[in-house]
Amino acid sequence: MLYCIITNNINVKPVGLGSGSKLLSSLKSRVVYLASSFGIVSTVQRAAQATLQAGWSILLPTANERAQTLSSLLPNAGLETGIISCGQRFMTDLLVWSLMADGGLETALFDALRAEIVELADIDETFDTPTSHSTIPLLHLVKQLLRNGSSLTQLRLQELKSSCKVNHFKATTTPSSNLLMRFQRLLIGKIYTKDSNCLQAAESLLKKYLYQISSHVTDTLNLAHEVAMINPKNFLHVVQILKGDIIGKF
Repeated sequence: MLYCIITNNINVKPVGLGSGSKLLSSLKSRVVYLASSFGIVSTVQRAAQATLQAGWSILLPTANERAQTLSSLLPNAGLETGIISCGQRFMTDLLVWSLMADGGLETALFDALRAEIVELADIDETFDTPTSHSTIPLLHLVKQLLRNGSSLTQLRLQELKSSCKVNHFKATTTPSSNLLMRFQRLLIGKIYTKDSNCLQAAESLLKKYLYQISSHVTDTLNLAHEVAMINPKNFLHVVQILKGDIIGKF
């Protein structure tokens, strides 16, 4: 049905699937749960995932909804990354792709810059540092994706440290890495704008972004150095692991 609505460009409001409707909210929460949760029968989960692939533009129509859903699926702390389910990984990849597919990332960045302009104006007027806009989906999501990727790298380094063996994997560019790299390029591009307010906001966001990256890179490199010093044979394994991290890609 969702595929039919999209391909025939049918208005979703008459069928009860308009933004904010109870039917859409109920359908979205149920499909997302079936597509991403542990313990779902495989055939049911595949059907739910196929539904999301076909109808994500209706079920999750705005960039903010996709960012919030993705944020809720990502591990919240440390090395929990190691137990992410196949369903969660599917949802993560799908939502990251959908954010980049229809200009959602650009829209989210515009909203983040606009909020940053307001924050900078508050600083000028009150001379106090206001509370951070960390609840903005894009900023929170970027922090989570950076932490998620770094935690996975550190988990692999910890495994190498404890066993002196590493599970061989191919250092590929993930959808999450693609989103972060695209966000980085878009943000840097805003620095060359002629709008002074936008320029200041972009520089402020870039500073926060670099702080997040440097924090994760420092922790990862310290652990990598420790593991490499245990045994000379570990060095090549450590390098291979780092190639798959933001250190090797950014």
